[in-house]
Formats: sequence, structure tokens, C-alpha cells
Amino acid sequence: MIVTCPTCSARYNMNSKLIDPENGRIVRCSSCSHSWRIYRDNSQEEDDDIPEVKSALHKSKNNYQSQSSENNKKKKSFLGLMIGVNFLVFLFLSFGYLMREEIVKILPQTERFYQLLGIDIKVTGISLMMPYLEKIDHNDGHTSLLIQGSFLNSHPKETLAIPRLKVILLNDANLSIGSFVKSDFKPATLPPGGVSAFTIEVPQLPKEAVDVFIEFENKNK
Repeated sequence: MIVTCPTCSARYNMNSKLIDPENGRIVRCSSCSHSWRIYRDNSQEEDDDIPEVKSALHKSKNNYQSQSSENNKKKKSFLGLMIGVNFLVFLFLSFGYLMREEIVKILPQTERFYQLLGIDIKVTGISLMMPYLEKIDHNDGHTSLLIQGSFLNSHPKETLAIPRLKVILLNDANLSIGSFVKSDFKPATLPPGGVSAFTIEVPQLPKEAVDVFIEFENKNK
């Protein structure tokens, strides 16, 4: 209940349960020190005893808990998103580091970027571009194979020699059934950024040959 000082009109909130129903209670104003007796006002109840107030407090508590739960879900969702983003960044950086030489071959301008990061790049330079295979059936029954493609020197600074090219014939089990090496390419060297086309002919293709694998002979050396 609300108690008002009759002298200075200061107002206080007092629990009506602390006031004797018969004799009332003497109180003292903390503002002007005036003392007087007050009696319980039976028409007023403590806020906590009013059903409507209890309901409002209950709803407020439920709303707070619901909002708190929603905030926790948002925090967990954001945390999961950040973990996912960091994982993707880690994969991207790992791929960029492990494949750095191949990336520089394709995009020579990225060499400067790796240098700025303090990562050493050893570019082999010559790469094989888009080999094209064509089988040719002849009137006498034999089949030949025509291999066409290009060499690219992706080294940004050096003129490089074209390495020996190894051609491996494969059967339907992906096993080698023969191979040969081609080395007399013209031109024999390529300047930085240079491209040179080549043609290789296999005059007598074995019948069991269904595919071809091409690599530089010194690739794994």
C-alpha cells in the first residue's frame, strides 16, 4: 500500500502485511522525521497478491525466458556460421598453399602475391594445354591416332626448354600396354608467356588401346 506523510507529503510503498489489522502501526517519515499511526487499508492489497499483477509478472517472466532462449539460439547459430566460414577459409588457404605452383603456372601474376606472403615458389614453367585426341580408321583396317595440343611457358621471367613428352597407351582396365617418348619439338624453347602447338601421330594404334595418358618424362624426377 502507498503511505503518504501528512506533514511533507512524502510517499512510501509499504507492505500492508506488516501493519497490525487492529492497532495499526506507528511509522516515521525519513524525510521530515514526523511520526504518525497508520492503519491497514483493507481495500488495497500488495501487488503480489493481486491475480492480475501475478499474471502480468508471469507473462513478463515467460517473455524474458523466451527472449533469452531466442538470443541463445541466435548466438549458437552465429557461432556455427563463424566456425563454418573459418573452416572454408582454412580450406581455401590450404588449397592455395598446396597448389601454389600449379596456380602460378596458370596465373603467373599470382607469383608476386606469394612472394609478399614470404612463400617460395619454384615454377617449372612449361605446362601442357588441352591435348586433343583423334582416331583415324584407314581403308586397310588399321587405326592411327593423332594427338594435338599446346605447350605454355607460364614462367614470368625465364625462357625455358620444352621437356620430353611421354605418351602412354592404356587398355580398358586403365593399364599401360605401351609407351613412347617424343622430344623433337619445334621450337625447342619458349619465352616467358610463350605458347607452341604440337602434333604427335601414332601410326599403328593397338586394337586394345582405348585411352592415352600424356605427361612430361621428367615430371616425377
